[in-house]
Amino acid sequence: MPGWFLGILVFLVLSTSFCIYRQAPLMLREIRSFREHATAVSLRGFAHQASFPVEISQASLLQRLTGYLTGQGFRSSLAEVTGSPR
Repeated sequence: MPGWFLGILVFLVLSTSFCIYRQAPLMLREIRSFREHATAVSLRGFAHQASFPVEISQASLLQRLTGYLTGQGFRSSLAEVTGSPR
């Protein structure tokens, strides 16, 4: 094999190893702190979130969303939340 190829290969392996070494503690901390029951306020605090106004009733929306999730292979459950989201 040519020397330049081995040089690039070594560089890529070292840079990937260094990246994993730096990010592994953060990934492990995130995995351990998974919260299944987050509140609406804390969910709105996430960077990647969005809200959309809808023109249909809550019952109709719930039925459509449940049907969609079931069709995609997910299970869903309904829980009453005290207080109303903003």
